[in-house]
Amino acid sequence: MKILHINEHYGNVGGAERYLSEICSAQVKRGEDPVIVASSEGAIHNAAPSPRVYPLTPSFGLRSTRRAAAPLKRILHAERPDVVHLHNIQYFVGPLLVRMLQSHAPVIQTVHDTRVICPRWLSKIIPSRTSPCEYPMGSHCFRHGCYPFHGMPTSATGSLQKFLLVGWELALLRRLDRVLVPSTYMHEQLRINGISAQRLEKMPLFLPANFTPLDKRTGTPRVVFAGRIDESKGIRQFFDCLARLSTLAWKAQVAGSGPFLAEAKAIAKQHGLMERVEFLGQLPVDALVHVFRSARVVVMPSLMPESFGLTGLEALACGTPVVAFDSGGITEWLNDGVTGFVVPWGDVYALAARVRQLLEDSPLAEKLGRQSQQHARQFDRERHVNRLLEIYAEVAAARRRSVAR
Repeated sequence: MKILHINEHYGNVGGAERYLSEICSAQVKRGEDPVIVASSEGAIHNAAPSPRVYPLTPSFGLRSTRRAAAPLKRILHAERPDVVHLHNIQYFVGPLLVRMLQSHAPVIQTVHDTRVICPRWLSKIIPSRTSPCEYPMGSHCFRHGCYPFHGMPTSATGSLQKFLLVGWELALLRRLDRVLVPSTYMHEQLRINGISAQRLEKMPLFLPANFTPLDKRTGTPRVVFAGRIDESKGIRQFFDCLARLSTLAWKAQVAGSGPFLAEAKAIAKQHGLMERVEFLGQLPVDALVHVFRSARVVVMPSLMPESFGLTGLEALACGTPVVAFDSGGITEWLNDGVTGFVVPWGDVYALAARVRQLLEDSPLAEKLGRQSQQHARQFDRERHVNRLLEIYAEVAAARRRSVAR
């Protein structure tokens, strides 16, 4: 089958891009024919052995959609895909273009995060309560201090545009052939936003083959944060946690980049931690594997409800326990007391206590690490890809039956 994947970026950008690279690699090995469409204004690297990657100008407004329609049509006519598989397309491919895609082939989407259900851009946090939001997208988005929406201009026009875009995307999701989500948490969130259970399917993420453990860890224990450097990812809470462990011997590493990097360094300096913290920047996968392998513990203090939290699962596969807030889909792969520790959302004291426990008790950390590696094996790429190919076949067959009527 020929599968047309559409995602804003293609390369070493984030979890969605790693997922896309992995499934394209698996599809090529199985004799399928994946084709990529990615933003001409973003990172495009041939990270998987796909022979064709098409750049496309981002388009989500009326004028930009008219400009992008012709080149996208040329791609569709040249490739004639059996299925179109959407990923992160917000501010890249607008709803009008998705409708055009639906006229050429069945369209499915993997929902990688909360941007399709929350106009506050990946946060899904109610500011006035400083707690995760459980409301559907709608009138509640203008209450509780959510408006004006984070990540947008503070003008009423900018916030209204974002609100309408999310609402339009949700309306499209309700009409797609299939919507795939990585966790029960995301399944429930899309259900309360009006996506029918018949269109939804939970498909947990999987591990790349190179996430394997080291035999031994030596030297000063390392505490690792990996992910986007942003307040919603809990980087402030990470440093607050480390500040409570100043009497212990440890080194910390921060792997990632993001809009809050300068502020994060200032917070670390304020706590007197700069000599003990190494900022590594955005790392390629192989380098990230090395960081996880050498760590005593990986900390995930994410405040935003994670759709899954693949970074933590990757740490488990490297034999490294994880300490995380109870946020979104994290508890669907992190077993409290077995592969690490889950602490109440936003509780920095509990977070620091569990990290302290692993720093002070090396045998416990090693035990949890062994259990982590074993647990992570169940998140198998082949099982995931097998089901994905079945879904492609199902929606393609349903389209053929519909056309034949």
